[in-house]
Amino acid sequence: MVGIRVRAAIGAPFIYLDQLMAAGQMLNHRSSNGTLAFPYHGNERDPVSANHRNLAAQIEERETSSAHICLYSTEWNNHSIRSIYKEKFENVFTLGNRENRFFLQHLYFTLGDYKRAASNRFSTALLYAAHLGLRTEVYGAEARIAGEFDGLGAQGKLTTAFPEIHRREISSDEGMQLAQEELGIKFLRAPAELAEILGLSSLAGRFQAGKAMGVYAARRATVSVQKR
Repeated sequence: MVGIRVRAAIGAPFIYLDQLMAAGQMLNHRSSNGTLAFPYHGNERDPVSANHRNLAAQIEERETSSAHICLYSTEWNNHSIRSIYKEKFENVFTLGNRENRFFLQHLYFTLGDYKRAASNRFSTALLYAAHLGLRTEVYGAEARIAGEFDGLGAQGKLTTAFPEIHRREISSDEGMQLAQEELGIKFLRAPAELAEILGLSSLAGRFQAGKAMGVYAARRATVSVQKR
């Protein structure tokens, strides 16, 4: 109909990546590493304010200094923030910028090395971790996105919508159920159908070749840990 834009839910790209990697048996073992902590991050347009010194102390108290810290590139490039975590934790790293086409692959393989993930705000990183079977939890110093006011109640709405993960660690089974709902696994599309929805039907016949190339690229993709 004129004036009505047709929309179709297709599920999160991370689910498709997981299926692609599973087909290539890319994540068939899990390391003994404990917790990977994701301090909630901002970006170039929407910075986040948080008391990083308090958060680092809370992570150290809860997880011990053996926890690994993954900073987004925005916080990593801020020396004052990065140094706070490096003072307390031996393993502090970044996966770079999400505009890198291999960013999700880097995150996927990194999560495969841990049993648990935590953050100080409900985020997609925790949903991805839960989807892969990690135990997850939200705790620590509040993070607020620029322009977000108390009156909007954004953090309160997240706590109300997802109460369990804000009160305690949730198990692998609980987390996987939550992730399936929030990442839209019920909307997952077959390759030909997805290509049609995205207007790429002429490329559908190349899926198998693309699939093989994707697995090959993922094998070669390594996590770039920036050190300064």
